[in-house]
Amino acid sequence: MSAAALINGEQPPAAGEQPTNAGDEAAAAAPGMGEAWAAFGDGRGPWWLTLLKPGFRHCFVVLGDARRWVVIDPASCFTDVAALDRAEHPDLPHRLRAQGFTVIPAPLRRQAVPPAPWRPFTCVEAVKRVLGLDAPDVFTPWGLYRHLKGIHSYE
Repeated sequence: MSAAALINGEQPPAAGEQPTNAGDEAAAAAPGMGEAWAAFGDGRGPWWLTLLKPGFRHCFVVLGDARRWVVIDPASCFTDVAALDRAEHPDLPHRLRAQGFTVIPAPLRRQAVPPAPWRPFTCVEAVKRVLGLDAPDVFTPWGLYRHLKGIHSYE
């Protein structure tokens, strides 16, 4: 399911049904992104995601400036990017929460740091790289959530 379809409240395709991106419009991201939000949910994907904590089996990132939102949703077989007019979606984080996602503000770091080490491409790694987050001990959406909330004990 595309990020734009998700935001517009469309239902995920039934098992075995092919998702559609009909109606999605491509738009370029505006320079100077000002805010970032990390979103967590169950998502749809490989069977092994069921081994992860419910509600924290998938994550994606939402960037925003005064004019638009850019949703970057790394799926298992592609990364979906959707640009949405902020006037039509003034409070996207709230809308995502209303759809059952856990959404929290996230830092957007752009300082020069050494290149990120090689890691398997997962939704968590994609979100960490978009945010500029150096967290080598974070591998799961639940771990990313805890890191962003400042919860560093793993009890």
